[in-house]
Amino acid sequence: MRKCISLILCLLITAGLSAWAETPAVFASDMIGTAAEAPGTGLPASASEALWSVLSASAPESAGIAGTSAETPQAGIIGPAAVFAREAAADGLASVRSVPEAAVPDTFRVNAGRIYDAGAQADGELRGVWFAYYDWEAMPREEEAFRQAAASVMDRLQALEMNAIFLHVHSHSDSYYLQSSYFPASLYAFGTMGEPLSFDPLAIMIEEAHARQISVHAWLNPYRITSNSEERTNVTWQDIPEDSLVKQWRNSPEHERSILKYHDLYFLNPAREEVKQLLTDTITELVSKYPVDGVHFDDYFYPSINSGYEGADFDTPEYEASGSDLSLADWRRENVTDLLQRIHAAVREVDPHLVFGVSPAGNLDNLRSSSMYFTDIDGWLAAEGCVDYIMPQLYWGFEASDGSGGRASWAFENNLSRWMGLDRADGIALYIGLPLFRTGDDTTFKGNESEWYSSDDIIARMIRCCREQDAVEGFVIFDYEDLNRPGAAAETEHMRQEIEEN
Repeated sequence: MRKCISLILCLLITAGLSAWAETPAVFASDMIGTAAEAPGTGLPASASEALWSVLSASAPESAGIAGTSAETPQAGIIGPAAVFAREAAADGLASVRSVPEAAVPDTFRVNAGRIYDAGAQADGELRGVWFAYYDWEAMPREEEAFRQAAASVMDRLQALEMNAIFLHVHSHSDSYYLQSSYFPASLYAFGTMGEPLSFDPLAIMIEEAHARQISVHAWLNPYRITSNSEERTNVTWQDIPEDSLVKQWRNSPEHERSILKYHDLYFLNPAREEVKQLLTDTITELVSKYPVDGVHFDDYFYPSINSGYEGADFDTPEYEASGSDLSLADWRRENVTDLLQRIHAAVREVDPHLVFGVSPAGNLDNLRSSSMYFTDIDGWLAAEGCVDYIMPQLYWGFEASDGSGGRASWAFENNLSRWMGLDRADGIALYIGLPLFRTGDDTTFKGNESEWYSSDDIIARMIRCCREQDAVEGFVIFDYEDLNRPGAAAETEHMRQEIEEN
Protein backbone atom coordinates (compact mmCIF):
# COMPACT_ATOMS: atom_id res chain seq x y z
CA MET A 1 0.00 0.00 0.00
CA ARG A 2 2.84 2.41 0.88
CA LYS A 3 4.49 1.98 -2.55
CA CYS A 4 1.13 2.34 -4.25
CA ILE A 5 0.39 5.60 -2.43
CA SER A 6 3.87 6.92 -3.24
CA LEU A 7 3.42 6.16 -6.95
CA ILE A 8 0.02 7.86 -7.00
CA LEU A 9 1.45 10.86 -5.16
CA CYS A 10 4.22 11.21 -7.72
CA LEU A 11 1.76 11.06 -10.62
CA LEU A 12 -0.63 13.53 -9.01
CA ILE A 13 2.07 16.01 -8.06
CA THR A 14 3.64 15.79 -11.52
CA ALA A 15 0.25 16.51 -13.08
CA GLY A 16 -0.39 19.29 -10.60
CA LEU A 17 2.96 20.97 -11.22
CA SER A 18 2.43 20.80 -14.97
CA ALA A 19 -0.85 22.65 -14.61
CA TRP A 20 0.64 25.04 -12.04
CA ALA A 21 3.41 26.01 -14.44
CA GLU A 22 0.80 27.62 -16.70
CA THR A 23 -0.28 30.07 -13.96
CA PRO A 24 1.61 33.21 -12.86
CA ALA A 25 4.36 32.69 -10.29
CA VAL A 26 3.23 33.27 -6.69
CA PHE A 27 4.98 33.97 -3.43
CA ALA A 28 4.61 32.68 0.12
CA SER A 29 2.98 36.01 0.91
CA ASP A 30 0.26 35.23 -1.64
CA MET A 31 -0.82 32.08 0.23
CA ILE A 32 1.07 29.88 -2.28
CA GLY A 33 -1.89 29.68 -4.58
CA THR A 34 -4.44 31.32 -6.86
CA ALA A 35 -8.21 31.28 -6.91
CA ALA A 36 -8.11 28.13 -9.00
CA GLU A 37 -6.05 26.27 -6.45
CA ALA A 38 -7.04 24.34 -3.35
CA PRO A 39 -6.43 26.61 -0.32
CA GLY A 40 -3.02 26.28 1.23
CA THR A 41 -1.70 23.55 -1.07
CA GLY A 42 -0.30 25.35 -4.11
CA LEU A 43 -1.77 22.57 -6.27
CA PRO A 44 -4.65 22.97 -8.72
CA ALA A 45 -7.92 22.04 -7.06
CA SER A 46 -8.50 18.92 -9.14
CA ALA A 47 -5.10 17.46 -8.31
CA SER A 48 -5.40 18.43 -4.65
CA GLU A 49 -8.84 16.85 -4.29
CA ALA A 50 -7.64 13.67 -5.89
CA LEU A 51 -4.56 13.64 -3.67
CA TRP A 52 -6.53 13.95 -0.44
CA SER A 53 -9.13 11.42 -1.57
CA VAL A 54 -6.39 8.86 -2.16
CA LEU A 55 -4.75 9.58 1.20
CA SER A 56 -8.02 9.53 3.09
CA ALA A 57 -9.03 6.26 1.47
CA SER A 58 -5.68 4.63 2.22
CA ALA A 59 -6.52 3.95 5.85
CA PRO A 60 -9.74 3.33 7.79
CA GLU A 61 -11.26 6.01 9.99
CA SER A 62 -10.64 5.51 13.68
CA ALA A 63 -11.81 7.55 16.66
CA GLY A 64 -13.27 10.19 14.41
CA ILE A 65 -10.10 10.88 12.44
CA ALA A 66 -8.58 9.40 9.33
CA GLY A 67 -6.10 6.61 9.50
CA THR A 68 -4.24 4.29 11.83
CA SER A 69 -0.47 4.24 12.15
CA ALA A 70 1.17 0.86 12.32
CA GLU A 71 4.29 2.61 13.59
CA THR A 72 2.52 4.09 16.63
CA PRO A 73 -0.09 1.52 17.66
CA GLN A 74 -0.88 3.23 20.96
CA ALA A 75 -1.73 6.48 19.25
CA GLY A 76 -4.07 4.97 16.69
CA ILE A 77 -3.94 8.24 14.75
CA ILE A 78 -2.33 9.70 11.72
CA GLY A 79 -3.77 12.44 9.55
CA PRO A 80 -3.63 12.87 5.77
CA ALA A 81 -1.13 15.72 6.01
CA ALA A 82 1.12 13.65 8.23
CA VAL A 83 0.85 10.75 5.77
CA PHE A 84 1.80 13.05 2.93
CA ALA A 85 4.75 14.58 4.76
CA ARG A 86 6.14 11.22 5.77
CA GLU A 87 5.62 9.61 2.38
CA ALA A 88 7.12 12.65 0.69
CA ALA A 89 10.17 12.57 2.94
CA ALA A 90 10.63 8.85 2.37
CA ASP A 91 10.41 9.21 -1.42
CA GLY A 92 12.30 12.49 -1.79
CA LEU A 93 9.24 14.49 -2.81
CA ALA A 94 8.93 18.24 -2.21
CA SER A 95 6.67 19.55 0.53
CA VAL A 96 3.29 20.97 -0.48
CA ARG A 97 4.62 24.27 0.93
CA SER A 98 7.60 24.33 -1.41
CA VAL A 99 8.20 27.41 -3.55
CA PRO A 100 11.28 28.32 -5.59
CA GLU A 101 14.10 29.56 -3.36
CA ALA A 102 14.27 32.89 -5.18
CA ALA A 103 10.54 33.44 -4.61
CA VAL A 104 10.73 33.52 -0.81
CA PRO A 105 10.78 37.15 0.41
CA ASP A 106 13.63 38.10 2.76
CA THR A 107 11.06 38.81 5.47
CA PHE A 108 10.52 35.09 5.86
CA ARG A 109 14.19 34.05 5.69
CA VAL A 110 15.42 32.09 8.64
CA ASN A 111 19.08 31.41 9.31
CA ALA A 112 20.27 29.64 12.47
CA GLY A 113 16.92 30.26 14.13
CA ARG A 114 16.82 34.03 13.52
CA ILE A 115 13.98 35.86 11.85
CA TYR A 116 15.20 38.45 9.38
CA ASP A 117 13.13 41.41 8.29
CA ALA A 118 13.48 43.24 5.00
CA GLY A 119 12.01 46.43 6.46
CA ALA A 120 13.33 49.36 8.42
CA GLN A 121 15.61 47.47 10.80
CA ALA A 122 18.66 46.21 8.93
CA ASP A 123 19.72 44.15 11.94
CA GLY A 124 16.69 41.87 11.67
CA GLU A 125 14.98 42.92 14.89
CA LEU A 126 11.80 40.98 15.62
CA ARG A 127 8.90 43.29 16.51
CA GLY A 128 5.77 41.27 17.14
CA VAL A 129 2.34 41.18 18.74
CA TRP A 130 0.39 38.29 20.23
CA PHE A 131 -3.17 37.88 18.89
CA ALA A 132 -4.97 35.76 21.49
CA TYR A 133 -8.14 33.67 21.48
CA TYR A 134 -10.21 36.59 22.82
CA ASP A 135 -8.93 38.79 19.98
CA TRP A 136 -10.30 36.17 17.60
CA GLU A 137 -13.61 36.21 19.48
CA ALA A 138 -14.02 39.91 18.66
CA MET A 139 -13.67 39.30 14.90
CA PRO A 140 -16.76 39.26 12.61
CA ARG A 141 -18.31 35.98 11.47
CA GLU A 142 -19.21 37.07 7.93
CA GLU A 143 -16.48 36.59 5.34
CA GLU A 144 -16.20 40.05 3.82
CA ALA A 145 -16.48 41.77 7.20
CA PHE A 146 -13.87 39.37 8.56
CA ARG A 147 -11.48 40.15 5.72
CA GLN A 148 -11.89 43.88 6.34
CA ALA A 149 -11.24 43.36 10.05
CA ALA A 150 -8.18 41.22 9.30
CA ALA A 151 -6.86 43.95 7.01
CA SER A 152 -7.40 46.49 9.80
CA VAL A 153 -5.47 44.31 12.26
CA MET A 154 -2.51 44.10 9.92
CA ASP A 155 -2.72 47.79 9.03
CA ARG A 156 -2.51 48.60 12.74
CA LEU A 157 0.58 46.43 13.13
CA GLN A 158 2.17 47.92 10.02
CA ALA A 159 1.54 51.45 11.29
CA LEU A 160 3.44 50.53 14.46
CA GLU A 161 6.27 49.05 12.36
CA MET A 162 5.63 45.56 13.69
CA ASN A 163 6.86 42.75 11.46
CA ALA A 164 5.36 39.63 13.09
CA ILE A 165 2.07 38.42 14.52
CA PHE A 166 1.70 35.41 16.82
CA LEU A 167 -1.78 34.06 16.07
CA HIS A 168 -3.59 31.67 18.35
CA VAL A 169 -4.53 28.69 16.19
CA HIS A 170 -5.09 26.07 18.91
CA SER A 171 -5.84 27.29 22.43
CA HIS A 172 -8.26 24.74 23.92
CA SER A 173 -7.65 21.55 21.94
CA ASP A 174 -9.48 23.23 19.09
CA SER A 175 -8.80 24.56 15.60
CA TYR A 176 -8.91 28.14 14.32
CA TYR A 177 -8.77 26.95 10.71
CA LEU A 178 -10.87 24.76 8.44
CA GLN A 179 -8.35 22.14 7.38
CA SER A 180 -7.94 20.24 10.65
CA SER A 181 -8.28 16.46 10.80
CA TYR A 182 -7.89 16.34 14.57
CA PHE A 183 -9.65 19.04 16.56
CA PRO A 184 -13.08 20.72 16.34
CA ALA A 185 -13.64 24.26 15.09
CA SER A 186 -12.85 26.76 17.82
CA LEU A 187 -15.50 28.52 19.84
CA TYR A 188 -13.44 31.70 19.58
CA ALA A 189 -12.77 31.74 15.84
CA PHE A 190 -16.06 30.26 14.62
CA GLY A 191 -18.65 31.17 17.25
CA THR A 192 -19.76 27.65 18.18
CA MET A 193 -17.33 24.87 18.95
CA GLY A 194 -17.41 22.18 16.29
CA GLU A 195 -19.37 24.27 13.78
CA PRO A 196 -17.00 25.84 11.22
CA LEU A 197 -17.82 28.86 9.12
CA SER A 198 -18.01 28.79 5.33
CA PHE A 199 -14.60 30.49 5.02
CA ASP A 200 -11.17 29.86 6.50
CA PRO A 201 -10.30 32.64 8.99
CA LEU A 202 -6.66 31.60 9.41
CA ALA A 203 -6.07 31.59 5.66
CA ILE A 204 -7.38 35.15 5.44
CA MET A 205 -5.26 36.33 8.37
CA ILE A 206 -2.14 34.85 6.79
CA GLU A 207 -2.92 36.39 3.42
CA GLU A 208 -3.48 39.87 4.88
CA ALA A 209 -0.33 39.64 7.03
CA HIS A 210 1.95 38.46 4.26
CA ALA A 211 0.62 41.13 1.91
CA ARG A 212 2.14 43.62 4.35
CA GLN A 213 5.40 41.70 4.88
CA ILE A 214 4.31 40.63 8.37
CA SER A 215 5.39 37.11 9.31
CA VAL A 216 2.84 34.77 10.88
CA HIS A 217 3.59 32.43 13.76
CA ALA A 218 1.06 29.74 14.67
CA TRP A 219 0.57 29.89 18.43
CA LEU A 220 -0.59 26.75 20.24
CA ASN A 221 -1.32 25.73 23.82
CA PRO A 222 -0.55 22.02 23.63
CA TYR A 223 -2.31 20.50 26.65
CA ARG A 224 -5.20 22.77 27.66
CA ILE A 225 -8.75 21.58 26.92
CA THR A 226 -11.04 23.67 29.15
CA SER A 227 -10.60 26.96 31.04
CA ASN A 228 -12.00 28.86 34.03
CA SER A 229 -11.05 32.50 33.47
CA GLU A 230 -13.04 35.05 35.47
CA GLU A 231 -12.67 37.69 32.75
CA ARG A 232 -12.89 35.77 29.46
CA THR A 233 -15.26 33.39 27.69
CA ASN A 234 -14.40 29.86 28.73
CA VAL A 235 -14.48 26.51 27.00
CA THR A 236 -16.34 24.05 29.23
CA TRP A 237 -16.54 20.29 28.96
CA GLN A 238 -20.14 20.70 27.77
CA ASP A 239 -18.97 22.90 24.87
CA ILE A 240 -16.85 20.12 23.38
CA PRO A 241 -18.65 18.14 20.65
CA GLU A 242 -19.48 14.54 21.51
CA ASP A 243 -17.75 13.29 18.35
CA SER A 244 -14.48 15.07 19.13
CA LEU A 245 -11.37 13.00 19.70
CA VAL A 246 -11.01 14.44 23.20
CA LYS A 247 -14.40 13.15 24.33
CA GLN A 248 -13.99 9.85 22.52
CA TRP A 249 -10.72 9.27 24.34
CA ARG A 250 -12.23 10.25 27.69
CA ASN A 251 -15.05 7.74 27.18
CA SER A 252 -12.76 4.90 26.06
CA PRO A 253 -11.19 2.51 28.60
CA GLU A 254 -8.16 2.23 26.32
CA HIS A 255 -7.61 5.96 25.95
CA GLU A 256 -9.25 7.59 29.00
CA ARG A 257 -5.90 8.24 30.71
CA SER A 258 -4.98 10.53 27.82
CA ILE A 259 -7.53 13.05 29.15
CA LEU A 260 -6.93 14.17 32.73
CA LYS A 261 -9.23 16.13 35.02
CA TYR A 262 -7.55 18.33 37.59
CA HIS A 263 -9.32 20.93 39.78
CA ASP A 264 -12.39 20.98 37.49
CA LEU A 265 -10.27 21.49 34.37
CA TYR A 266 -9.38 19.04 31.62
CA PHE A 267 -5.95 18.54 30.04
CA LEU A 268 -4.30 16.27 27.54
CA ASN A 269 -1.93 13.98 29.43
CA PRO A 270 1.65 15.08 28.64
CA ALA A 271 3.00 11.63 29.50
CA ARG A 272 0.98 9.63 27.00
CA GLU A 273 2.60 8.61 23.73
CA GLU A 274 -0.63 9.03 21.79
CA VAL A 275 -0.95 12.61 23.03
CA LYS A 276 2.57 13.44 21.86
CA GLN A 277 1.82 11.85 18.50
CA LEU A 278 -1.50 13.67 18.19
CA LEU A 279 0.12 17.06 18.80
CA THR A 280 2.99 16.30 16.44
CA ASP A 281 0.59 15.21 13.69
CA THR A 282 -1.62 18.25 14.30
CA ILE A 283 1.29 20.63 13.82
CA THR A 284 2.65 18.68 10.85
CA GLU A 285 -0.74 19.04 9.19
CA LEU A 286 -0.96 22.73 10.04
CA VAL A 287 2.42 23.71 8.60
CA SER A 288 1.85 21.48 5.56
CA LYS A 289 -1.44 23.15 4.67
CA TYR A 290 -0.83 26.77 5.70
CA PRO A 291 2.21 28.94 4.83
CA VAL A 292 2.92 30.09 8.37
CA ASP A 293 6.45 31.26 9.16
CA GLY A 294 6.80 29.60 12.53
CA VAL A 295 5.21 27.59 15.32
CA HIS A 296 4.98 29.01 18.82
CA PHE A 297 4.16 27.72 22.32
CA ASP A 298 3.67 29.98 25.32
CA ASP A 299 3.93 29.12 29.05
CA TYR A 300 0.92 26.79 29.28
CA PHE A 301 2.39 23.33 29.85
CA TYR A 302 1.64 21.34 32.99
CA PRO A 303 -0.72 23.06 35.44
CA SER A 304 0.52 24.02 38.88
CA ILE A 305 -0.01 20.87 40.92
CA ASN A 306 -1.57 21.45 44.35
CA SER A 307 -2.02 18.32 46.46
CA GLY A 308 -5.23 19.72 47.93
CA TYR A 309 -7.10 19.64 44.62
CA GLU A 310 -9.05 16.83 43.00
CA GLY A 311 -6.91 14.97 40.48
CA ALA A 312 -3.63 16.10 42.05
CA ASP A 313 -1.98 12.79 41.18
CA PHE A 314 -2.35 13.91 37.54
CA ASP A 315 0.09 11.75 35.54
CA THR A 316 1.65 10.05 38.58
CA PRO A 317 0.27 6.63 37.53
CA GLU A 318 2.20 6.91 34.25
CA TYR A 319 5.30 7.92 36.16
CA GLU A 320 5.04 4.92 38.46
CA ALA A 321 4.45 2.59 35.52
CA SER A 322 7.45 4.00 33.65
CA GLY A 323 10.00 2.71 36.14
CA SER A 324 11.99 5.90 35.63
CA ASP A 325 14.92 6.68 37.91
CA LEU A 326 14.17 10.39 37.57
CA SER A 327 12.27 12.35 40.18
CA LEU A 328 8.62 12.98 39.33
CA ALA A 329 9.40 16.65 38.56
CA ASP A 330 12.32 15.79 36.26
CA TRP A 331 10.28 13.07 34.57
CA ARG A 332 7.57 15.63 33.84
CA ARG A 333 10.17 18.03 32.48
CA GLU A 334 11.40 15.24 30.23
CA ASN A 335 7.87 14.75 28.85
CA VAL A 336 7.66 18.40 27.84
CA THR A 337 11.16 18.40 26.34
CA ASP A 338 10.35 15.26 24.36
CA LEU A 339 7.33 17.01 22.84
CA LEU A 340 9.36 20.10 21.93
CA GLN A 341 12.01 17.99 20.21
CA ARG A 342 9.35 16.17 18.20
CA ILE A 343 7.69 19.42 17.14
CA HIS A 344 11.00 21.03 16.18
CA ALA A 345 11.93 18.04 14.02
CA ALA A 346 8.46 17.86 12.46
CA VAL A 347 8.26 21.50 11.38
CA ARG A 348 11.80 21.48 10.01
CA GLU A 349 11.05 18.32 8.03
CA VAL A 350 8.13 20.04 6.34
CA ASP A 351 10.00 23.30 5.72
CA PRO A 352 13.58 24.07 6.86
CA HIS A 353 12.76 27.80 6.84
CA LEU A 354 10.24 27.43 9.68
CA VAL A 355 11.14 28.39 13.24
CA PHE A 356 9.82 26.89 16.45
CA GLY A 357 10.10 28.62 19.78
CA VAL A 358 8.64 28.96 23.25
CA SER A 359 7.58 31.92 25.38
CA PRO A 360 7.91 30.68 28.97
CA ALA A 361 6.89 32.51 32.13
CA GLY A 362 9.52 35.10 32.98
CA ASN A 363 10.42 34.21 36.56
CA LEU A 364 13.29 31.72 36.36
CA ASP A 365 12.82 30.59 39.96
CA ASN A 366 9.24 29.57 39.20
CA LEU A 367 10.29 27.87 35.98
CA ARG A 368 12.69 25.70 37.95
CA SER A 369 10.04 24.83 40.53
CA SER A 370 9.07 21.22 41.21
CA SER A 371 5.35 22.01 41.41
CA MET A 372 4.56 24.09 38.31
CA TYR A 373 5.32 24.37 34.60
CA PHE A 374 7.87 21.49 34.64
CA THR A 375 10.01 23.13 31.99
CA ASP A 376 13.69 22.34 31.64
CA ILE A 377 14.59 25.81 30.49
CA ASP A 378 18.33 25.28 30.92
CA GLY A 379 18.23 22.04 28.95
CA TRP A 380 16.21 23.60 26.13
CA LEU A 381 18.76 26.34 25.67
CA ALA A 382 21.85 24.19 26.03
CA ALA A 383 21.07 21.76 23.22
CA GLU A 384 20.27 22.07 19.54
CA GLY A 385 17.08 20.57 18.13
CA CYS A 386 14.66 21.76 20.78
CA VAL A 387 13.89 25.46 20.13
CA ASP A 388 15.08 28.09 17.67
CA TYR A 389 14.33 30.93 20.06
CA ILE A 390 13.22 31.60 23.61
CA MET A 391 10.88 34.49 24.46
CA PRO A 392 10.49 34.92 28.24
CA GLN A 393 7.52 36.95 29.42
CA LEU A 394 9.13 39.75 31.44
CA TYR A 395 5.91 41.17 32.82
CA TRP A 396 7.24 43.11 35.84
CA GLY A 397 8.24 46.75 35.92
CA PHE A 398 11.59 48.37 36.58
CA GLU A 399 10.66 49.06 40.20
CA ALA A 400 9.27 45.64 41.20
CA SER A 401 10.04 45.08 44.89
CA ASP A 402 10.93 41.87 46.71
CA GLY A 403 8.83 42.89 49.71
CA SER A 404 11.73 44.15 51.80
CA GLY A 405 12.16 47.39 49.88
CA GLY A 406 14.83 46.16 47.48
CA ARG A 407 14.59 45.49 43.80
CA ALA A 408 13.25 42.01 43.14
CA SER A 409 15.18 39.50 41.04
CA TRP A 410 12.23 39.68 38.68
CA ALA A 411 12.32 43.48 38.30
CA PHE A 412 12.75 44.14 34.60
CA GLU A 413 16.45 44.95 34.35
CA ASN A 414 17.47 42.31 36.89
CA ASN A 415 15.34 39.72 35.16
CA LEU A 416 16.63 40.63 31.71
CA SER A 417 20.21 40.24 32.97
CA ARG A 418 19.41 36.79 34.34
CA TRP A 419 17.96 35.63 31.02
CA MET A 420 20.86 37.04 29.05
CA GLY A 421 23.21 35.20 31.37
CA LEU A 422 21.81 31.76 30.56
CA ASP A 423 23.97 29.53 28.38
CA ARG A 424 22.46 29.23 24.91
CA ALA A 425 23.54 26.95 22.10
CA ASP A 426 24.55 28.62 18.87
CA GLY A 427 21.56 29.63 16.78
CA ILE A 428 19.05 30.06 19.63
CA ALA A 429 17.76 33.63 19.63
CA LEU A 430 16.54 35.59 22.66
CA TYR A 431 13.39 37.68 22.29
CA ILE A 432 11.49 39.37 25.13
CA GLY A 433 7.73 39.37 25.80
CA LEU A 434 6.49 42.77 27.06
CA PRO A 435 3.27 43.54 29.04
CA LEU A 436 1.27 46.28 27.37
CA PHE A 437 -1.77 44.74 29.13
CA ARG A 438 -0.52 46.11 32.47
CA THR A 439 -0.52 49.74 31.33
CA GLY A 440 -3.15 52.47 31.54
CA ASP A 441 -5.84 53.40 34.02
CA ASP A 442 -8.41 50.91 32.72
CA THR A 443 -6.69 47.61 33.44
CA THR A 444 -6.92 45.30 36.44
CA PHE A 445 -3.46 43.81 35.98
CA LYS A 446 -1.33 46.40 37.73
CA GLY A 447 -0.69 44.52 40.96
CA ASN A 448 1.05 46.58 43.66
CA GLU A 449 3.75 48.07 41.44
CA SER A 450 3.16 51.81 41.66
CA GLU A 451 5.01 52.68 38.46
CA TRP A 452 2.18 51.20 36.37
CA TYR A 453 -0.06 53.90 37.85
CA SER A 454 2.33 56.83 37.53
CA SER A 455 4.14 56.23 34.19
CA ASP A 456 3.06 55.95 30.58
CA ASP A 457 6.39 55.15 28.93
CA ILE A 458 7.31 51.85 30.59
CA ILE A 459 7.02 49.72 27.44
CA ALA A 460 9.06 52.25 25.46
CA ARG A 461 11.79 52.12 28.11
CA MET A 462 11.70 48.33 28.11
CA ILE A 463 12.18 48.30 24.34
CA ARG A 464 15.06 50.76 24.67
CA CYS A 465 16.64 48.59 27.34
CA CYS A 466 16.34 45.49 25.14
CA ARG A 467 17.85 47.32 22.18
CA GLU A 468 20.87 48.26 24.24
CA GLN A 469 21.69 44.57 24.72
CA ASP A 470 23.44 42.73 21.90
CA ALA A 471 22.01 39.44 23.20
CA VAL A 472 18.39 40.52 22.65
CA GLU A 473 17.14 40.33 19.07
CA GLY A 474 13.60 41.60 19.40
CA PHE A 475 10.41 41.82 21.42
CA VAL A 476 6.74 40.84 21.28
CA ILE A 477 3.86 42.79 22.81
CA PHE A 478 1.04 41.23 24.79
CA ASP A 479 -1.61 41.74 23.55
CA TYR A 480 -3.25 43.02 20.35
CA GLU A 481 -6.42 44.30 22.10
CA ASP A 482 -4.26 46.58 24.25
CA LEU A 483 -2.98 48.40 21.18
CA ASN A 484 -6.51 49.78 20.83
CA ARG A 485 -7.45 50.13 24.50
CA PRO A 486 -8.11 53.80 25.38
CA GLY A 487 -6.30 53.59 28.71
CA ALA A 488 -3.15 52.34 27.01
CA ALA A 489 -3.17 54.99 24.27
CA ALA A 490 -0.38 57.14 25.76
CA GLU A 491 1.79 54.10 26.45
CA THR A 492 1.20 52.80 22.92
CA GLU A 493 2.12 56.15 21.40
CA HIS A 494 5.35 56.31 23.36
CA MET A 495 6.08 52.76 22.24
CA ARG A 496 5.47 53.76 18.61
CA GLN A 497 7.82 56.70 18.93
CA GLU A 498 10.56 54.53 20.43
CA ILE A 499 10.24 52.00 17.61
CA GLU A 500 10.16 54.68 14.90
CA GLU A 501 12.96 56.87 16.24
CA ASN A 502 15.41 54.11 16.87
